[in-house]
Amino acid sequence: MLLDEILADGQTQPDSFWLRVYGTKMQASADLFETHALGAIRSRRARQSRREAARSWARLKSCGPAERRRRVESAADLHSWAMAERLAHESERAAADRADLALELAQLALRVAELAPGAPAWRSRCLGYCWAFVANARRVGDDLDGAEEAFAEAWRLWRAGDGADPDLLAEWRLLDREASLRRDQREFTAALDLLDRARATAPAGEVPRILLNRAFTLEQAGRPEEALAELRSAAPLLEATGEPRLRAVLHFNVISNLCPLGRYEEAEELLPLVRELVVGLGNELDLVRVLWLSGRVAGGRGRRQEARAKLEQALREFAARGKSYDTALVALELAVLLLEDGRMAEVRALAGELLWVFSDKGIHREALAALTLFRRAVEAETLSLEQARHFLAYLERARHDRRLRFEGE
Repeated sequence: MLLDEILADGQTQPDSFWLRVYGTKMQASADLFETHALGAIRSRRARQSRREAARSWARLKSCGPAERRRRVESAADLHSWAMAERLAHESERAAADRADLALELAQLALRVAELAPGAPAWRSRCLGYCWAFVANARRVGDDLDGAEEAFAEAWRLWRAGDGADPDLLAEWRLLDREASLRRDQREFTAALDLLDRARATAPAGEVPRILLNRAFTLEQAGRPEEALAELRSAAPLLEATGEPRLRAVLHFNVISNLCPLGRYEEAEELLPLVRELVVGLGNELDLVRVLWLSGRVAGGRGRRQEARAKLEQALREFAARGKSYDTALVALELAVLLLEDGRMAEVRALAGELLWVFSDKGIHREALAALTLFRRAVEAETLSLEQARHFLAYLERARHDRRLRFEGE
């Protein structure tokens, strides 16, 4: 009936009516085609720019910091948004092993963004993107105040460029990186909210890494059961990526969450796989962390001599790399083991090996105060096992929380 009415109405309309209808449809089709065509052209150009940036990075990678900076300043072909993006992402990769390299590359990305051509709004967008990775590099270098300042600048510039090709640079990456900062500041609710927002807009292929970050946030919040549940749900996606680093982080974090639950047998079954994956990555700091974790598992399984040997080796490796906070944490874990066995003389020797950390900027004032009390108790031979456990628990919680004051028993 409705069709008959439409046809009848159409028969009463002049030819100009139908011309307008067909003309409108043709224009809409043309507009749609043009939109898709422009989108395809932009996507093709973006892929080409990223390929060129990848080739440029391959040439820069082997250079030292000074030479990289010189080339960036002098070579106009390096002044592109894609090169800035590439350097920012390389900074994030470097952060897993070297905070200094991460910061150098993030600052280099920022400089490229400053030199890259483009409209003011687009340049603001690029600068904001790079500032987020400067913030991330500062975070992994334990400069949380500096990271906070950098993120404020990142969002200011990013929002000032609102509407400037919004699909080219990914906002979800800023949300993900800020979530890591909030986690380290122990603002866990804010961190989880940012990760949920990042996941909602990230491509499917990037969701696994966001889930890893979410699980680690739950772990740091002292919620290991929830972290394990998150890791279990993420496991099929992470395994499907085939990326060794994501798989290594997945299984490492599973072990880390099994330990506080006393599930050491399950943890030990996963250690060979984690070792294999980390060895394949060739990241020395990751290898030291696996050594530390395996010492913890050995202690949980009752193999105390093996646990001490592995923790002592991890202690030496962290100290050799100037990782003061990790050194202090391993030392306190080792002190607990030694006190459980009544080996106070070795605890005194261990405290003497920590003297260098007191002049290192990697440990904040409140944590230094706790370590000072630990050392004094050792020197006075009044340190009890419960006190050592108390010092260790505080240092673990205070790693990224400079506001957390040490409270005596």
